[in-house]
Amino acid sequence: MLRDKLVRLPGVSGEETAVRDQILQEIKSLGLTPKIDALGNVVVKKPGRSQREILLVAHMDEVGLMVSEIDSAGLIKFLTVGPVDLKQWVSKRVMIGKDQIPGVIGAKPIHLQEAAERKQMIERKSLYIDIGASNKEEAEGKVKRGDFVSLAVEGEAFGDRKWKGKALDSRLPIEALLELLKEEHEATVIVAFTVMRLIGGRGAIPVSWGTQPDEILILDGIDATDAPDHKGKQSKITLGEGPCVLIKGMRAIMDPKLRKRLEQSAKKAAVSVQSVVHGTQYFESNFMQLVEEGRAVGVLGLPIRYMHSPVALCDERDLQGMKTLLAAWVNEKEEA
Repeated sequence: MLRDKLVRLPGVSGEETAVRDQILQEIKSLGLTPKIDALGNVVVKKPGRSQREILLVAHMDEVGLMVSEIDSAGLIKFLTVGPVDLKQWVSKRVMIGKDQIPGVIGAKPIHLQEAAERKQMIERKSLYIDIGASNKEEAEGKVKRGDFVSLAVEGEAFGDRKWKGKALDSRLPIEALLELLKEEHEATVIVAFTVMRLIGGRGAIPVSWGTQPDEILILDGIDATDAPDHKGKQSKITLGEGPCVLIKGMRAIMDPKLRKRLEQSAKKAAVSVQSVVHGTQYFESNFMQLVEEGRAVGVLGLPIRYMHSPVALCDERDLQGMKTLLAAWVNEKEEA
């Protein structure tokens, strides 16, 4: 299944090669011709029956780590890439570099910790990756400074129509867009799979300048807030109640006409959606709105619990709702 392949692949921001290669394989199997820019973004265009042109965007990258040093014992120190919550990475399996060297993230065992250490959050400087090497020379024969590190996680069905794994915020929107490319549409669709979204939306900028769409719709994961301890700066977002039509993200307000059209398409397609305000998560809309004379941009979010963790969790009904709404929206006929 395509989803299993996508979720399993490493794709830390700045090294999305494996994900990109899988996407290119899928696109070429459809008889389409993708373009790759200097940053590594993949863009493909599929003509429609009308003059309406839409840019659809999903990012390829995931959060991860980068090897910074190897000590005399062969243990590997690292830096974070993107918004990594290291509490969720302790004692997890990881993959390092192009050869996908297996490792585990270790920390001092509790019975060796001082009393004060047991009360503190473990800092990055106290963690390391262990690949089972006996010394520095052996470790350096397998990994090197600058190698990217990703979680080693298999996706799987879980509970009542749930699905869990890593990097669901990027890989499931990718799945939705690849499925969309299999069909014919009223609108001409330009699909962009972008790099480095999680370290500042870098890929979105050249993609925006390289196209002239009437509208831009970004597909991304959005934090579900239906756990009891989630409070704060956003609407309640619940798994199983449909994809999210974003009103406002962090530092960006979505185009109201585009948002209204999405909601109308959802109603016609009998898809439940959640209209939400989110004050702590930014999207590529921050950059894509500001290109040239400005762009009409919207965000369609897939609710995900435990974002950027090894156990990110989504609801199949929300993903199917996203796919159904997306198909309905690109098939809306232009008004005479």
